[in-house]
Amino acid sequence: MKDLRRYLVLKYIQYLVLSSSNALSTLLGLLGSSYTLLTLQSDKVSSKSTTVLISSLAKADILVVISLLSQLFLWTFEVRGSSPASSSPLLQNLLTANTHLSCLLLSCVALEAFLITFYPTQSRHLRTVRNARLAARTLW
Repeated sequence: MKDLRRYLVLKYIQYLVLSSSNALSTLLGLLGSSYTLLTLQSDKVSSKSTTVLISSLAKADILVVISLLSQLFLWTFEVRGSSPASSSPLLQNLLTANTHLSCLLLSCVALEAFLITFYPTQSRHLRTVRNARLAARTLW
């Protein structure tokens, strides 16, 4: 599906091209992930291993949402004198975990694309939904 390919391109740009996270790329990534999760709920989208990995990639942005909401909570209630410039180590760790998890999931999608392109029949037993779910659970 074209929308899923566009989402993957957005994520590759967000995590591999733009090495430092900025507000615009984070916002675009969250919007893309939300749209992707809605798209994956459609009956037209088949359940394939790539779809499982893309779904897990979109769900990884939940860590960003938790981090942003926590930071907003800290700023709103001024917990321990926090300011917009400061951030707790836990929130930074959530953002770092999101970046690492997303890069690993993008690597899995790239590996699967490589196997589909160069070894389609030999790798069919590896490219199953069960193995994709296992890989996603392991990475999480």
